[in-house]
Amino acid sequence: MYCAIVAGFLISALGGSRCQVGGPTGAFVVVVSQIHRSGRELILCGALPQPAALMEQAEFHEHVGGRNICPSIEAALERAAEIHDIVFGE
Repeated sequence: MYCAIVAGFLISALGGSRCQVGGPTGAFVVVVSQIHRSGRELILCGALPQPAALMEQAEFHEHVGGRNICPSIEAALERAAEIHDIVFGE
């Protein structure tokens, strides 16, 4: 608990940006970056309004790709089909 409080303070105080993302969301950016570097795609869908607003503010779309953040499962499945066709040439 103390570690989380100290880490949150340090991220906010020393981050050098108006918007700081720490905790599990901050760690998620590292995971997404590793996925992207490996040549894979990550598709996100159905984010509730508050997390969606935070992702927008943190420019999360730059890590995932704007087309990979979908408003619904239907849109995510359509995006997955597009990626499949690109990868497998269908």
